[in-house]
Amino acid sequence: MENKLHVALVTNYRPDGQYSMLRFADMLEEGLSAAGIGVTRLEPAKVFGGKGPLAKWRGYADKYLLFPRKLRRELKRLAAAHPGLVVHVTDHANAPYLAAASGMRGMINCHDLMAIKSALGLVPQNPTRFTGRILQRWILKHLKTAHYVTCISEKTREDLLTLTSLKPAQTRVIYMGLPYAFEPQAHDQAVARISPLQQPYVLHVGSDAWYKNRSGTLGIYLKLRKTRPELRLAFVGPPEASLEETIEKNMLGSHVSFIRDITDEKLEALYSAAEALIFPSFEEGFGWPIAEAQACGCPAFITDRAPMTEVGGDAAVRIPLAPGNYEDREQWAAECATIILKNCERRDALCAAGLENAKRFAPTVMLEQYIATYHTLLNHSS
Repeated sequence: MENKLHVALVTNYRPDGQYSMLRFADMLEEGLSAAGIGVTRLEPAKVFGGKGPLAKWRGYADKYLLFPRKLRRELKRLAAAHPGLVVHVTDHANAPYLAAASGMRGMINCHDLMAIKSALGLVPQNPTRFTGRILQRWILKHLKTAHYVTCISEKTREDLLTLTSLKPAQTRVIYMGLPYAFEPQAHDQAVARISPLQQPYVLHVGSDAWYKNRSGTLGIYLKLRKTRPELRLAFVGPPEASLEETIEKNMLGSHVSFIRDITDEKLEALYSAAEALIFPSFEEGFGWPIAEAQACGCPAFITDRAPMTEVGGDAAVRIPLAPGNYEDREQWAAECATIILKNCERRDALCAAGLENAKRFAPTVMLEQYIATYHTLLNHSS
């Protein structure tokens, strides 16, 4: 008799506030349930963690001392109740949890290797503290023991194979699905939703992490203003103190906005009304904002390197950018200005191509690929 598939999703610790990881797990849980597949979500509970002094270390106690014991018990219970159990650890940062699934059908998601590469000294612009180096090396040690790994981009898979002894056959690339049904909003509706932000503006979506290159985005914007002084810049994400001096020096206080705690509907409106998405990241695991912008009919200007090129495809404008290269900002600004200001035909073509490209990242496509992977693991171990 064929074992009926049941998936144990091992997800992230909520107090860490890892929005994208939690959103990804939500998508899997909801999609599997809607497809009639049994799913149990297991995540560390907040016992010692929280805010205040030593919050990080109390969180470590919850994640790495208390939870593994509970996880092992829960997985044994699930395995007894569901002979077709597949254990899916949804974030490679939780690779130590693989030990609790020893002897079971298990897999793990690898989203990016940036923290691990930084801890190994491979990313000089992002030095890691001593304790961080210990943690990331411990994560890598367990990641190397994975039976099967799904990566969210070819670039992530390439990094994984470089840093571990895993074989290509133990890995698969499954692109991220869009976390919301993004689509172009009617102009008047979009403008009403983004108030009090005024048009015209270019947009950057992302955190204040080093690799998001917000300083580069601001530099590109300063060049753009020479051609179009009325243009504004909107950062979606937390404010960044390191940019305030440049903003103040150039008297941009009313022209540069930081927007946080945003809803999906408002983000959709921001994409729909924007002149362009400026996305000069140095690194990414995937690059959700590129696909989100394209799904809303917003032209995307991206760094000409993977995985941004994997996501944007030929529907995005690819421009080189190297850390500290001043001339790159000139090229970005010139390319943006040419398309935004002068070449309406090319801009319209980019928007149409982006809408088509974004279809590759439908959540249903992602879910079907994960379900197929679960069945492959189930059948190969039967």
